[in-house]
Amino acid sequence: MNRTQYHNVPALITHLLILAGMVAFASWLKGLSMESSWQQTGLTTFSLGFLLLASYVSARMLGTVGLPLISGYIFTGIIAGPHVTGFLTEAMVEPSGS
Repeated sequence: MNRTQYHNVPALITHLLILAGMVAFASWLKGLSMESSWQQTGLTTFSLGFLLLASYVSARMLGTVGLPLISGYIFTGIIAGPHVTGFLTEAMVEPSGS
């Protein structure tokens, strides 16, 4: 392998560290007890914001290895959904009007 194949390694490591830090913070926050409805609303807002940031970081990370950016968005949505990790619950993803 030549040197040009390794030029994205520092960017990949940086994205992995950022994503790991974000996941650790989100896991800690999800572990806190949220008793009132406004706290639950704040947790839902945080979860959706976190999902947007995590999608962006994972898209950039997968972009450094040559995959299209949409792969990172799809991958994060599948992983964070209620059927894989449960980070987003069924109540968070259902429409609020129903």
